[in-house]
Formats: sequence, C-alpha cells, structure tokens
Amino acid sequence: MEIVDEKARTAAAECLTTTWTLSCSLPRMRMLADSEIAIMKGVATNIAERLMNNERVYANYRRSPIQRVCTLLLELDRTSGARAARPPGAPIEVSGPTQAELGEALMLSRATIENVLAEMRMADILRTGHRRYSVSRPGVLRALSEGKPPTPGAADAGPPLPPLP
Repeated sequence: MEIVDEKARTAAAECLTTTWTLSCSLPRMRMLADSEIAIMKGVATNIAERLMNNERVYANYRRSPIQRVCTLLLELDRTSGARAARPPGAPIEVSGPTQAELGEALMLSRATIENVLAEMRMADILRTGHRRYSVSRPGVLRALSEGKPPTPGAADAGPPLPPLP
C-alpha cells in the first residue's frame, strides 16, 4: 500500500558539509523507472509540475506586465531555496537576472520592465541593485501577481500601490 500526500511541500535542504551529486544518463534513468514504479511516478510528477510552473510564469501573455514581473520574482524566490530558511512575511531577496534578462524571459521590452520596477519602487514594494531585487512587502507582491487588490493590512504598510489593469 502506498500513501502519497499530494499537498506536501517540496523538501528544501541546506548542505552543512561538502555534498556530491551524481548525474544519471537518460537510458539509465529509463531503466530505473521501468524497474521501479515509484521512480517513474516521481519523475512524471516532477515533469508535470515543472511544465505547469513554466506555463504559469512564462506563458501568461494576457496578464499585465506588473502581474508577470511579480509572478516571475516570486518564482525565482521559490526556486532559489532561500524561502525555506526565511520566516513568513520576511523580505524576499532575488539575485541574478538583469532587467534585460527579465524582459527576455517574459517577452517584454526592457523599457516595460524598467517602468514596472519604477512603479514598484515608488510604491515601496521593491528595492533594486545590480542584479538584485529586494521585496520589502511580499504580501503585496503576491497579491499583485494574482491580479488581486492587496489586503488592507499590506496596503497600509507603505505608499499607494500601482494600479491594477
């Protein structure tokens, strides 16, 4: 009998010592998956989850630029692994992509990305540095990414928010 919790959060690990990872060739992975149904189910679940996340983040052309940028920042935070060590509601730190790379990933112009980030800075949601984005109001970022008006408590914590489309 197999018990699967579909709502379980993914595990996050912080390595305290030297950690080695081994790659596995596709033919070897196929052989393992064919011999063990749990491996096949795990790989299939992981692939399906990645496809859904990629579609949610990158294939959302009907949403406004601010929703798309907020969604991407939240996804970059989620995949960085830093979220596991941070208490809920704590500021989000995203490092790595330039504004041009954000625009390329979302198929938006660099000027559009600059305008969205400027609106978020004026609303005191975001601080930017060289390849660094610090979100001081993660609840507002999440609400904007979902196209919802931010909750009153989150909205009162700073200047007026950028308008939703």
